[in-house]
Amino acid sequence: MQVNFTSEKITDHLYRVRGIGDACMYFIRGTERGLLVDTAYGVGDLKGYIENSFKIPYDVVVTHGHADHANGIAQWDRVYMNHADIDLYWTKTDVSFRKSMLKRSVPDIEEYPDELFQGDFRGEFLDLQEGMKFDLGGVTVEPYHAPGHTQGIMVLLIVEDRICLFGDACGVFTFLFKPESSTVDVYRKTLSKLLAMKDRYDRILRQHGTCESPLSLVEENLEVAEEILKGTDDHIPWQYQGQDVWIAKKTDFKTGIRADGKSGNIVYDEHKIKEEVHKMRKIVLFCAAGMSTSLLVSKMKKAAQEAGLDYQIDAHPLSETANFGPDADMILLGPQVMYKLKDTQKQFPDKPVEAIKMQDYGMMRGDNVIKRVREVLGD
Repeated sequence: MQVNFTSEKITDHLYRVRGIGDACMYFIRGTERGLLVDTAYGVGDLKGYIENSFKIPYDVVVTHGHADHANGIAQWDRVYMNHADIDLYWTKTDVSFRKSMLKRSVPDIEEYPDELFQGDFRGEFLDLQEGMKFDLGGVTVEPYHAPGHTQGIMVLLIVEDRICLFGDACGVFTFLFKPESSTVDVYRKTLSKLLAMKDRYDRILRQHGTCESPLSLVEENLEVAEEILKGTDDHIPWQYQGQDVWIAKKTDFKTGIRADGKSGNIVYDEHKIKEEVHKMRKIVLFCAAGMSTSLLVSKMKKAAQEAGLDYQIDAHPLSETANFGPDADMILLGPQVMYKLKDTQKQFPDKPVEAIKMQDYGMMRGDNVIKRVREVLGD
């Protein structure tokens, strides 16, 4: 059994390459070098086809670590891929997993012998980063980081052709529900970035479906992302491979087109909408200098750690309130200086300021002090 590859010319520099399955690849050809973009599922001799067809030195770039884009890389000694997706790549190389994905577009895939599938990559991952340039001779390619679908996904701008290869970064049905996906909030920032670049490209090419989208795609996806964040999207329940997810806009599943005729759409997980803001709490004790306060701080730190709280707890002389009070989330006064409680409350009217109970201080009950801090801060 043999796997055949084909290519079609898009511009003088750009060719769309197809093998087995639903994901295409691209070859960008300059006068001096070429650039292969993605390697699909890794079925068949892609390297042999590329070298026989284009007969020019070239590099290999992978837009992200998913199985339908990265699994052919074992044929090369080095490839460019953003390092944020390396671990993702290693979770998607199993042949049985690739066959399960291909079954949608190749019903008889189980009849294909495992020997046709490329193995695991043993070469070097070169970090694909924004700011790099591939000068191929007469044509330049610039990668841009576009987190959303995965953490390390990149889009490629073909400068002279004014074409942007979006891959899976922005599409008609962008998946944002997998563990490797960013939140909708992060993706909105990516879309704003791609929209800000719109004066540099006249065509959007992708790797699935029709493989091309109107220029309105980015703006439409941005509108959808903002609706999700506001809670005003259509919020259509759907199941994908056993996972409960949500489709932002009503879609005709026979055609894959939105009911309102627009292109951009997002499939998301309700738990991956906004980035959880993690903030370390700063608890400051002001007291008269002494060993007893240091011991209490140690007890408090232990209690906070055991409770899984990210608290920074420090003690300073009362004379240092002006220096260390402004950054505190909560201010505590030792019993020795509790006579300054009202003055300190007036000094920091927007912060909780309390005196530590004499009994807790005397018995070094750091756990009780932390319990009170949590009550006040709502932790």
